[in-house]
Amino acid sequence: MITLYQPDLDQWIESPQSMKCDVCTIGNRRQQLIRYNLTIDDRLVVVENVPAMVCDNCGEISIQPGVAAGLQKTIWERKTPARVIEAAVYEFSR
Repeated sequence: MITLYQPDLDQWIESPQSMKCDVCTIGNRRQQLIRYNLTIDDRLVVVENVPAMVCDNCGEISIQPGVAAGLQKTIWERKTPARVIEAAVYEFSR
């Protein structure tokens, strides 16, 4: 799950590199670059090197509003991608 939210600024200012996770309340969120994936019209779209805060315990991902706006712009402008990859698609079976 990816959550888009505005962090608690007091917590952000105290420790810009790390902050307590609001989801699990155990881990700490740390800044890192992630790979953001979504599907548009049955097409897989991948955006690499997206700055995010990621919980070191539960893996919850938080993206700041300005980054989310940049993601939307990147995706909807449909610029020429940096590279194209092939992906295998499987059906789930029990």
